[in-house]
Amino acid sequence: MKPPAVQLATLVDQAPEGDDWVHEQKFDGYRIVAVRERAGAPVRLYTRRGNDWTAQVPAIADAVAALPGGRLVVDGEVAAVGPDGVTRFQLLQQSLGTRDPRVVYFAFDLLAHDRRDLAPLPLVERKAALAAVLAGAPPALRYSDHVVGNGARVFAGACERGLEGIVSKRADAPYTPGRGAAWLKVKCKL
Repeated sequence: MKPPAVQLATLVDQAPEGDDWVHEQKFDGYRIVAVRERAGAPVRLYTRRGNDWTAQVPAIADAVAALPGGRLVVDGEVAAVGPDGVTRFQLLQQSLGTRDPRVVYFAFDLLAHDRRDLAPLPLVERKAALAAVLAGAPPALRYSDHVVGNGARVFAGACERGLEGIVSKRADAPYTPGRGAAWLKVKCKL
């Protein structure tokens, strides 16, 4: 099983405005692509550099394996959620290799489902398909929701809540591996 190349966000100073952008929470964890070749096949979890992390977060692999359908390629972030609801990198590092229930996979994109390659579709269509796949998913899997437009307001709210920042994505863009202008990240100065 070959790990897929991932799309990366470019760091910018301010969130873009307009309804052609959607904004998601930036989680403080590890970027992970979950791959299942077919129904019943083992799930492999890969870092953005292509390292196999299945053994580091076994509960996440089990939760993805329980999802409906055959082939799956899901992009997301593995993070540990603190008692305040904020993801904490240090907490995640302490939980690696365990089945700590605080470790969650925040899925934000669906690149393939069954026999369909979804990467060429607009982001909003991929996210709608992802939400359908995650309906009824185990608690270790969460859909990374988004807000349409209002970038500055979404960013300010994220910083007020003590989050790491936001990732702004073009709503109509296909999934394109590498770094480009379709995904932008803005970090809070904590």
